[in-house]
Amino acid sequence: MNNEKKNLIINAALEQFVTNGFSAPTGKIAVVAGVSNGTLFNNFKTKDDLVLGVYQSIRTEITTLIINAEDKNKSIKENIKQQFSVGIYWAIEHPNKYKYLRQFYYSPFNNRVNKEEFSQDLTPHFSLIKEAIGENSLSQYPPDLIYTLIGSNLFGVCRFIESHDLTTDEITNLIDKTFDLLWKMVE
Repeated sequence: MNNEKKNLIINAALEQFVTNGFSAPTGKIAVVAGVSNGTLFNNFKTKDDLVLGVYQSIRTEITTLIINAEDKNKSIKENIKQQFSVGIYWAIEHPNKYKYLRQFYYSPFNNRVNKEEFSQDLTPHFSLIKEAIGENSLSQYPPDLIYTLIGSNLFGVCRFIESHDLTTDEITNLIDKTFDLLWKMVE
């Protein structure tokens, strides 16, 4: 598989799916990518595979970024806050990718994600959460509930930022305050 062409297809599909929903025609995606329909379907056997491929590409990018943000010299709380902040700033810098994740999360396609792969991607997040629970920094809630609460709050903060014209300082302050609220909820 030619990675350059695959990336062109993924980027075109991202643009088309965010603009037109998952019903965007593959012919239009191929035209935007500058490839033939045959090339598109040589890289992604079905349109569903393309939808999942775009998701997997974005998930890999954000997971790698968040994992790399961890600092062993910081406390667990500081690292979880860092992951939260990195996720929000990534969404601000990549609005179409963020919109795609939001769209995907609330679609039936989300049920088609390989749960084992997804769990492996979440291992670093769950490790921090489990460690915080073990140290009694967090309440004894199930780690996946805490992860869901963090993710939902992250989406909520991103939606708020999207709908308001905030300065960089206001965004930083908002992240600090909302993380403090979130932490109080789960500690």
